[in-house]
Amino acid sequence: MPHPRKGYRWALYALVTVVGVTAIAGAGLWLWLRASLPQTDGEIAVRGLSAEVEIIRDRNGIPHIRAQSDNDAYFALGLVHAQDRLWQMDVMRRLGAGRLSEVVGEATVEIDALFRTLGLYHLAELSFHELRPEVQAALIAYADGVNAGLAAYGATLPPEFLVLDYSPEAWVPADSLVWGKLMAMRLSRDWRAELLRMRIAAALGPEALDLLFPAWDPTAPTTIAAANASKGLDRLALPKGWPLDEIAAGGASNIWAIAGARTESGKPLLANDPHLGAALPGIWYMARMEAPGLDVAGATTPGVPFVILGHNRDIAWGLTSSEADVEDLFIETPDPADPSRYLTPDGSAAFESREEAISVSGQDPVLLTVRRTRHGPVVSDALNLDEESRTDEAVLALSAPYLDPVDRSPEALWDLNRAGSWAEFEAALENLTAVQQNVFYADTAGHIGFVSPGRLPIRGGGDGFLPADGASGQGDWTGFIPYQDLPRAFDPEGGLLINANNRPVGPDYPYFIGRTWPPRYRAERAETLLDTAAPQDPATSAAVQADTVSAMALDLLPIMRRLATPESAAARDALARLGGWDGTMAVERAEPLIFETWYRRLEAMLLGDELGDLYGDYRGLNAATIKRVLTGDTGWCDDRDTAGTVETCAAVATRALDQALADIAESQGSDPAGWTWGAAHRLTLSHRIFGRIPVLGDIFALSFPFGGGDDTLSRAASWSPRGPADFPVQHTASLRAVYDLADLDASLFAPATGQSGHPFSRHFLDLAVLWRDFGHVTIPREREEALRDASGTLILRPAGRTP
Repeated sequence: MPHPRKGYRWALYALVTVVGVTAIAGAGLWLWLRASLPQTDGEIAVRGLSAEVEIIRDRNGIPHIRAQSDNDAYFALGLVHAQDRLWQMDVMRRLGAGRLSEVVGEATVEIDALFRTLGLYHLAELSFHELRPEVQAALIAYADGVNAGLAAYGATLPPEFLVLDYSPEAWVPADSLVWGKLMAMRLSRDWRAELLRMRIAAALGPEALDLLFPAWDPTAPTTIAAANASKGLDRLALPKGWPLDEIAAGGASNIWAIAGARTESGKPLLANDPHLGAALPGIWYMARMEAPGLDVAGATTPGVPFVILGHNRDIAWGLTSSEADVEDLFIETPDPADPSRYLTPDGSAAFESREEAISVSGQDPVLLTVRRTRHGPVVSDALNLDEESRTDEAVLALSAPYLDPVDRSPEALWDLNRAGSWAEFEAALENLTAVQQNVFYADTAGHIGFVSPGRLPIRGGGDGFLPADGASGQGDWTGFIPYQDLPRAFDPEGGLLINANNRPVGPDYPYFIGRTWPPRYRAERAETLLDTAAPQDPATSAAVQADTVSAMALDLLPIMRRLATPESAAARDALARLGGWDGTMAVERAEPLIFETWYRRLEAMLLGDELGDLYGDYRGLNAATIKRVLTGDTGWCDDRDTAGTVETCAAVATRALDQALADIAESQGSDPAGWTWGAAHRLTLSHRIFGRIPVLGDIFALSFPFGGGDDTLSRAASWSPRGPADFPVQHTASLRAVYDLADLDASLFAPATGQSGHPFSRHFLDLAVLWRDFGHVTIPREREEALRDASGTLILRPAGRTP
């Protein structure tokens, strides 16, 4: 028999061997992943340049590009985008082309089917040929730069490609152009709302829509002071899942321009914080580009060669979503005599159709027939891939400006980056057609203004609130509002322009631009803070961006407190505590937690029984609806599931408060002294791939308590709570920027994530910490400033030339 000690020894040897091999393998993997970090120092010889380019990455990883021609600058931007965000860029173009399933698998087939049906990538390919030669050249130079960056990786691609086991294809101009289509779809969300309204009308009747989707309130701030039968289509809804969820979340923003008469410097201020879904890496990539005829700094987006939000030497600009209605669904009726045709006002017409094959990793391709009518692509086919369960009575087609094959929006960005005056700014934006935005302006000469460019349809009938009857032609678009008639203002008498997604024009505007707008609360709060006699400076605008007072809570809380008749001491104490609250949604306070949990419980009790399964898609959509239910004779306080008993709003408010307190106690303990908003309201920045992998998800993530809420200027919306008293932040400021027209080099920027998308880079999350703490960076023009504590200086040389 072997000696027992020998058995232990062999076991120990085996253990040491396994640990050693694992350590060696882990070290090898770590070294391999480190090797996939880009070269940011030294020299690289590349083909496609006309002259040497210098790229200084400052202490924050922000590239300062100095080139001898604008196309060389675009080449360099393409290269640094590929170095820092290649996988993000590849996912973006795959989403737009409907090609995610090639690398992800069957989980994204429905998403691919939707984008194949929309045909965004094909439209991007067509639009390239309609652009001016200099814009085409910029896109080609950028693509060459991306491909130079891709070639520099060799076999050590960023880790996401290793995990998903594929290599990216070469970049082409259409890959850049499809981003504009995706962003237009992201910011033009009315067709998704039409789907929801159609489903609600089918379940509750059209009269419920007036309560649930209240029309614009004429007393709300401005920037310048249906189909009754769904014909079986009410079961349709957008597919869910990454990355479509980020697109479906839409956008929101705050922006204001303050004239020099109101500032300490005597020059204007412009502040902008676009709100998008919290994601890692983020949508923005900060950069400065200098070349003859080009001197611009600000937020680019990986995949696109232009600065989207920023400034040049003379002007600064920013964006908010206008929330105007630019999308319509049409209910098309197939011809009963021939299902390959559909009915129009002029008789029967044939569906245009084409066949698509969606490649799926590890499976056979999914075949898809894409149909199109005179109004646009038949999206209902993509929303229900099971052909046997489709209705034969009707289909849904989508009309939207971004579905036009002629799209000159890239020309608008090219011109905007070079505009030096209000006249040049206005002229540039005439070509911004695919998406309707409010574009604000300030210049060093002392002027402020805004224009809302983009194609706004003129309808022959109806208001686009519900899908229109395509056969009748009553909702057909007859044209677009002329550019010169779109909302705008220049040097207003009061010296202040504000937009927080509120309606940009008042009731006297001669064209219909939409029926509903987001709640008024952010716009009202911004007016309160900014319309003062005190001189403004960049710090005051930055403080307004950080404001966490909820005007919504201050509006609804008195009504809720007045209705509630608590019997327990805990409920009475909670009401007393809320009575002294100033509406600040601060992380260390309990009052915002009590209010938000109470409000969410109250909303669910008031609307959940009526909406049923639809409540999850409606939840948190409109506080004005809850206010109307609580203060008007709507009958919605009564629980329809309790026959013989009629509940009052007071009873529901009391019951909701009791349940809310129980929810919080279960989550944070029974002692209210230990309750905090921050414990329930956390923002988590998690990598799109590694965040789904145990252990790695925690390593490559940042999670922290964050103040604010859905209706605060520092936006931190939570639409899908994880639990009754758990409100993860899902929608927030993707960037904060304050432009000082007295010294544009001193303009303040705070992107929500770091510059790099590589988890092993020191610039992966560094700026997220700064953003969390409401700090800022600058992007100065002076070369010496960029070199101070720079993280790297890279020289690009044309291949074949010697220094």
